[in-house]
Amino acid sequence: MAGRKIRRSDQSGRISAKHKNKAAIAICCCAAAAIIALILFLFVFGGLNSEADKEKWLAEGTYMEGISVDGIDISGMTLTQASETVLPIAQDKIENLRVNYTVLDAQYSLSGKELGASIDFQSVLREALLYGKTGNFFQRASQSSEAKNNGVNFPLKITLDEPTVKKAVEQKGTEYNVEPQSSSLKVDTENIGSWDDRSTLTTTGKVEITEPIEGKEVDADKLTSDIMAAAQNDTLDQTIAATVNITQPEANTETPSDMVLMASATTSFEDSKSGRRYNIWKMSTVVNGIVVKPGETWSINDAAGPRTTETGWDSAAGIRDGSYVDEPGGGICQVSSTLYNALLKAEVEIVDRSHHSWPLGYVKTGLDATISTGSPDFVFKNNYDVPIAIVVDCDAVNSRKITVSVYGPARDYAVKLESDIISETEPTEEMEIIYDSSMDEGETQIVKKRHNKIVVDVYKIKYNPDTEEELSREKLYTDTYRAFAGQKKVGTKTVEPEPEPSTEPSASPSAQPSASAQPSASASPSSED
Repeated sequence: MAGRKIRRSDQSGRISAKHKNKAAIAICCCAAAAIIALILFLFVFGGLNSEADKEKWLAEGTYMEGISVDGIDISGMTLTQASETVLPIAQDKIENLRVNYTVLDAQYSLSGKELGASIDFQSVLREALLYGKTGNFFQRASQSSEAKNNGVNFPLKITLDEPTVKKAVEQKGTEYNVEPQSSSLKVDTENIGSWDDRSTLTTTGKVEITEPIEGKEVDADKLTSDIMAAAQNDTLDQTIAATVNITQPEANTETPSDMVLMASATTSFEDSKSGRRYNIWKMSTVVNGIVVKPGETWSINDAAGPRTTETGWDSAAGIRDGSYVDEPGGGICQVSSTLYNALLKAEVEIVDRSHHSWPLGYVKTGLDATISTGSPDFVFKNNYDVPIAIVVDCDAVNSRKITVSVYGPARDYAVKLESDIISETEPTEEMEIIYDSSMDEGETQIVKKRHNKIVVDVYKIKYNPDTEEELSREKLYTDTYRAFAGQKKVGTKTVEPEPEPSTEPSASPSAQPSASAQPSASASPSSED
C-alpha cells in the first residue's frame, strides 16, 4: 500500500531490541515466581508440621531459650531432663492444694487427694518443647522472638475428678443438712436408778414445746460445679461459699403455743418395803414423759408390758383372790391410781378403770385404779384438741412420794375431787375358820382380812383457784366395794405339858431340861398395796 512502511527483519536473522526486552521480562517473571514459590513453601511447610517430625523433635530436641514451666527455666533441656525437673513440682502442687469453702458459718478444706487432683505435666512439657517449631514461618519467627526477648511460661494446670469432688463435699458440710420440723411437744425426762443400784431411785421430767425448725440442705451439685469451675479458671485459692437451700416446715396445728399445768395428784408410800418402792419407781418411768395426741388412747398395760421377774419387776405384796400375796410388780397400782386422780382433775376421758377389792389407804375411797398383767387395765383418751403431756416426779428413796402432773390447754377454773361414803355394811357371814394341825393349839393367823361393804359416790367440783369459790358440783359415779367375811387359821396341835421336876436325888447329875419353845406370833399380811 502506498505510503505505508513495513519493518522487516534484517536478513541476518537477528531479533530486534524489542523482542530481546520481552525475553528478559519473561525470564525475570519465572525467577520471581520461583522465589515466591520458595517463600510460600517456607511459609507453609517450613516448620515441624508432620507428626513424625514432631515426635522426632520431642525425642531429640531441646527447649529454646526463654522457655519455662510453672516459673522454672528449662531452656536447653531435653524432654527427659525437663520431666525430671518438673515432676516434683507437680507433686508438691497437688500435695499442698487446699480448696476452702464455707457452709453457713463453718469453714471446710479439701485436700488435693480428696478432690482427685492431677496435673498432666507431660502434655505441658510437650507443648513447650514444640513452641516456635510449628506453624508458618512468621508464626515460628514471632514465637522465637517472644521467647528470647520476653520469655514464655507454661503453667501447670490442676484438674479435678468431678465424681471424687462430689463425694468429698457430700462427706464434709452435709452434716448441716436438717429436715424441716414442725413445732412439737415433748417431755425431757430424767430417770435415775436401776435394778442393781437402788440407792437413788428418782424420776422427773419437764414439758418442752420445740420451735419449728427450717429445713437446710447443702446444694452438693452446685458446690461441686463451683469447685470444678474454680479449677478451670485457676481460682482454687479463693474461698467458695456453698449454697444452702432453705425449706420452711409445715404448720403444726396440733401443737399449742404453750402448755399449762392442768392438774396434779400426789400419794405417799413411806412405809413400803424395798421391792414395792422399786416397782413404783419402775412404773413411774413408764408413765413419765408420755404425750397423747388428740383422739388417741393410752393403756398402762400396753406401755408397761407383762410384769414378771424376767422383765425386771421385783416381788412385792399385791391383792389376789381377796388376800395379799407377793407377786412381780406388786405396788404398781399406786402409780395407776395417782395417775387416775390427776386425769380426773384434768377432765381427761377415762376409757377403762376398775377399783380394787377393797379401799386402799393411799387415795380416797372410790379414787383407786387397779391393774394387773392382761386385765384389769387402765386406759384413757385425750378428748382435747391439742396434745396432753404427763410428767411424773417420784422419789422412792427419800421422800417416798409420787406426783403425777397433767399438762394441757389452759382453763379458767380448777377441779378437785370428793368421795362421799354413803353406806358401810359389815359382812353377813362369819369369818371362815381353817383348822391347822401344824399350828399349836390356840395359835391363830389371819389369812384374809375381814372387810365391810362400802358404797361411795365420787364428785367433781369446779372452783375458782383464786377465791376457792365453788362453781359447780357433778357426781361422776358410784363405786361399791363388796364385803369379805375373811379367813383365819386356828391351830389344833396339842402342846405336851412339861414334866414335874423330880424330888428324888439322882445318882448322877441330870442334864438341864431344855426350855420349851414359845409359840411364834404369826405375822399378818402386810398392807402393801
